[in-house]
Amino acid sequence: MGWQDDLKRLRERIDTVDEGILRLLAERMALSRRIGELKAREGLGVHDPKREQEILKERKEWARQYGLDESFVVELFRLVMSESQRIQERWPS
Repeated sequence: MGWQDDLKRLRERIDTVDEGILRLLAERMALSRRIGELKAREGLGVHDPKREQEILKERKEWARQYGLDESFVVELFRLVMSESQRIQERWPS
């Protein structure tokens, strides 16, 4: 087996991991929808700056544990949280 076969196998594994990431993101967004329903029912606002800061602090710690760049992880989770908030904002309507 040559390097091309190794490269192909590694790329296939990346594809599998990427699909898993998307599956988990879909699960997270479904949970966000449920949170949006609950917040709407209870008359709560969508944005919670304190919770957002707690999440980012914890995700930075996780980034360090996994050897990932903290700024990358913060940027990623800001995008994820932004989408979660967008989903939650749809529920009162």
